[in-house]
Amino acid sequence: MASIHRREGTKNWQAAYYLPDGTRTQRTTGTSDRAEAMRIALKFEDASRLAREKRLTVKRTRKVITDLFEIANGDKFPNDPVSDYLNDWLTSKELTLSESSLLEYRRIVKRFLQHLGDKAEHRTDDISSIDAQSFYDDYRKRVTINTANKAMKILSAAWTRAVNQQIAASQIFKQVDLDAADDSHERDAFTPDELNRVLVAAGNTEWRGIILFGYYTGQRLSDIALIKWSGVDLLKKSIEFKPQKTGDKNTIPLHNVLFEYLMDRASTDARTYVFPEAAARHAKGGVSVLSKDFKNILVRAGIIAPKKTTRKGTISHQSQKKGRDARRTQSERSFHCLRHLATSDLKNSGATDAQTKAYIGHKSQRISDGYTHISFESKKEAGDRLPDITKGTP
Repeated sequence: MASIHRREGTKNWQAAYYLPDGTRTQRTTGTSDRAEAMRIALKFEDASRLAREKRLTVKRTRKVITDLFEIANGDKFPNDPVSDYLNDWLTSKELTLSESSLLEYRRIVKRFLQHLGDKAEHRTDDISSIDAQSFYDDYRKRVTINTANKAMKILSAAWTRAVNQQIAASQIFKQVDLDAADDSHERDAFTPDELNRVLVAAGNTEWRGIILFGYYTGQRLSDIALIKWSGVDLLKKSIEFKPQKTGDKNTIPLHNVLFEYLMDRASTDARTYVFPEAAARHAKGGVSVLSKDFKNILVRAGIIAPKKTTRKGTISHQSQKKGRDARRTQSERSFHCLRHLATSDLKNSGATDAQTKAYIGHKSQRISDGYTHISFESKKEAGDRLPDITKGTP
């Protein structure tokens, strides 16, 4: 068993214990307090025993060092704060994530650190599942269930790395009580009259073109905002997308409405964006900023009601609930409605399921491609069935 003694003329206690190879050794405890010195000596001996049994892992070594420091100093063992760790983790993701995904990851990390407050400068081990649950519950008051759950998935990935690197003791985000994913809401497609009002509300701005692209290509808002002229082939009347969500290239025929729109604005610089203002907005705040811009157009068009502001903050136009359910529900009207409308109109006009999947580029397209090859001409035939939605608008 470890013992302590003090040499004549010295102030601090010495710890005597056996090294893993059986050799008796002595080490200073660095303290003149007898009880504290004995605790340190026992820690030395415990570490030596674990090493002798070949059980002294990195994690256990870290624990021994941490305990020794805290016994000797009466304070927490310092390590990099959680803010530094998460920012380093974000840096490690820069080469593997798309620009929009990286923006989303950064936004989630920023929100989590803001929620932690001063605790963001504490070490990783100081962050508990209680902190993770508190963040989730608070974030759920502001966003949809699916968005909040996705945030947990992102932070969980960061924490898994911390656990693997043995700088966090446990996976705190996997202990969070998540609400069940909300699959009950379906976005309503716009009626012809509503779509006409939306185009009028957009006016002679980039948004008019973005809305036309939303309907005639069925692509997502983020992908449309980041279209470059390099992907547009006016000679072949086609446009190539590589959706960020799937990464699968999809060449879509240009409907005559889009062709005329692009002909009036054609650029000789293939590196530039078709919608530069939207691309700049996206670069600053991601697709959520553009979604808010589109919601404002829907308000002007009379499709949705504006949000009301009270002394307690902003209240959504959606119905209000009480208690845990008093959270923002997913708006039934959004830019994604154009994707739904394009899908419905293609099918209603007689396009086959395979043609529609190829045109829109649904996630199931990979499976569909295993059985059916849809030619560009076939997709053009489907796209030509879509009506001219600009008739009747200025």
